[in-house]
Amino acid sequence: HEPEPLVHNGDQNPQRWINAVFETAGYSYNGNGVILSEPSQDEKNWYHPNVVGHEQIAGLVHDALLS
Repeated sequence: HEPEPLVHNGDQNPQRWINAVFETAGYSYNGNGVILSEPSQDEKNWYHPNVVGHEQIAGLVHDALLS
């Protein structure tokens, strides 16, 4: 499931929409769906939507408003 930052075995989800602990600004570098991120010590960024997450959520809201 794309939004979840960690999968059931504790590995990072490579297509996550939400920052995991110690990361921020998750983005797709070359459009292959794999998310790269920047390190962050700021707890306010953890478990917050990353760049891709904001884009995906905006798309869902847009579609919902047009339906």
